[in-house]
Amino acid sequence: MKPRIICITGGIGSGKSTVASMVQELGFAVYNADERAKWLMNHDEALRRSLVQLFGESAYDPGSGMLNRSWIASRIFSNTELRKSLEALVHPAVRADFQAWAQQQGTSVVFKESALVFEVG
Repeated sequence: MKPRIICITGGIGSGKSTVASMVQELGFAVYNADERAKWLMNHDEALRRSLVQLFGESAYDPGSGMLNRSWIASRIFSNTELRKSLEALVHPAVRADFQAWAQQQGTSVVFKESALVFEVG
């Protein structure tokens, strides 16, 4: 059964997280795309390899092994092409992760909290 997907979207400070919390309190499954993207960039080995290929070894902190978010941010905010390359890696990974998650819920409806629903598709 493919569930119906209802997206919770909007800009920063628009209340996405508040609405998502309310929906969860009602017992519905909610996927947080931003949180999962962060998790995937740290734990999905294929994505990690791609990010290292794109940014080099500095993409991950050698001490913690976690994504060096501030270092990456400093590169992508001044380089549109690099940001687009990052998005071309992360967005499909999040999309695939969401699809797998939605199928595992076993419900007729799921919610997806994402700021970039329309921009990314």
